Amino acid sequence: MIAKLHGIRPLPTVPECVTIRSSRLDEEEKVVETVNSVFGWERLKKGFIEEGKVESPPFDEAWVHLAMLKDRIVSVVVAWPAIKYNEFFGGRRGYLGPAATVPEFRSKKLASALSVQAMNFLFEKGMDTAALHTSELNIPSVTLLRNIGFEVGHHIVFLRKNLLRKG
Repeated sequence: MIAKLHGIRPLPTVPECVTIRSSRLDEEEKVVETVNSVFGWERLKKGFIEEGKVESPPFDEAWVHLAMLKDRIVSVVVAWPAIKYNEFFGGRRGYLGPAATVPEFRSKKLASALSVQAMNFLFEKGMDTAALHTSELNIPSVTLLRNIGFEVGHHIVFLRKNLLRKG
């Protein structure tokens, strides 16, 4: 899905007890733990921030957006510069993902607020579009994304074939 970035947008209202902010230097381990716990598999690896600084400059901790309840991360949206796309197409695109919200904190507009914050961040970094991948079967995600300005950019079809080994 793709969204045009036309300017700074107001964040959706979140519960007063939740703080929306960028990540800090010492929070990577908690970010990785939260995202992987929500996904149920290793979606991020420890060291992704340092790797991103090398492979996707100007990426750093500030590109990781958090919803905090006291000292607990309850939702995450990571923004990235779309380095290869921008080099190949001469574009100014940013990418969002992964995004993850702890189950008991869903339906509180946290992912919406973080996604809008990340889009504003990308706009401030000079990006004119934001892109991301989600499954069309993930109705809550698609609905949230449409509500904050994303549209379907491409339909991707995954094909698979099981290869049977003989004997």
